[in-house]
Amino acid sequence: MTEKKRPLLKKFRIENFTSIEKAEVVLSPLTVFIGPNNSGKTNFFRALDWFSQLVSENRSSPFAIKRDNEGYSRYFHNFTSKKICLTCEYEGINHDRGLGLEIEEKETKIALLEEDGSFITGADLLKGDATREIREYFHQLRYFSLLPKIISASNNVFVDPEISFEGGNVTAVLDFLKGEHPDTFDKIERELKQCVPEVERIILKNLPSSCKQIGIKEKSCDKPFIGSEISEGILLFITLLAIIHQPNPAKIICLEEPEQHIHPRRLRSILDYLTDLAYHVAEPVQILISTHSPYFLNYFKDRPEEVVIVDKKEGKTTFTSLLEHEYLFQDQKEELSLGELWFSGLVGGVPKP
Repeated sequence: MTEKKRPLLKKFRIENFTSIEKAEVVLSPLTVFIGPNNSGKTNFFRALDWFSQLVSENRSSPFAIKRDNEGYSRYFHNFTSKKICLTCEYEGINHDRGLGLEIEEKETKIALLEEDGSFITGADLLKGDATREIREYFHQLRYFSLLPKIISASNNVFVDPEISFEGGNVTAVLDFLKGEHPDTFDKIERELKQCVPEVERIILKNLPSSCKQIGIKEKSCDKPFIGSEISEGILLFITLLAIIHQPNPAKIICLEEPEQHIHPRRLRSILDYLTDLAYHVAEPVQILISTHSPYFLNYFKDRPEEVVIVDKKEGKTTFTSLLEHEYLFQDQKEELSLGELWFSGLVGGVPKP
């Protein structure tokens, strides 16, 4: 019996989307994007997020689609192109076919990509059995750019909450886990205490009108810290643990800068959790990360196939695999860490002087 392949997005092609004129990005189960500010890392995540919305008709994402009013023209590369093309290739889903979208100003066309490179087109492809599996797969893509101010805010509690793009509903998710999945809540609390030994427990403080707010109790203090009183790094760490350990995890997670507000020594723990999720669990999740941290990048010195370098040249975003520069860090790895090589500019992905 042939072993079933894990679902995996292998390539994503983008044409004429914001700063990306034309690009093909090869993806691993865990992929890290490095590059300067405004190079196009977020645009890649937005294109993939947008693709998932259009395919699955999922409107929960913050990346607004205004198809009915102004159309899509504001997303065209340099605002002059007449069409955006987004195409993915995957395995373990839908008989390993690919899926493509052509997006004109007020119309979207879909096509299935066959093994020979030909396309099957049809107006009903997003509704029929031919694409049901891939629609369900992309419906479970989640994109996060976490903000401590949003995480620390009070939440209404409700059944089956989800963490939002900026980290909203974390308290509601933790409350749901504590009531319905106490083993998962205990695991999150235990792993938090392992990395931050001064924390005694996570608190979910009751507020008026069925609201709750996240808090922590430290061993050395009688009074707990609630909401914005908590360290921003701790808030982000708890949220990452909640994303990683949710009972029904996403199939693809796009995560911007997981290192923000977190001490470099704790980045190893975050990477270990993400690596386990991408490779070592029964139902692995594909993880796509952007980072500005050379300390985080250091852990990928033996995993160059997982690193994508993002640059912008003459206003156009480019994507390059670190594998293309492997000879550099093989020659230099005894002298410089991978993060130092990146910082030096030898592999690209750094601001121009």
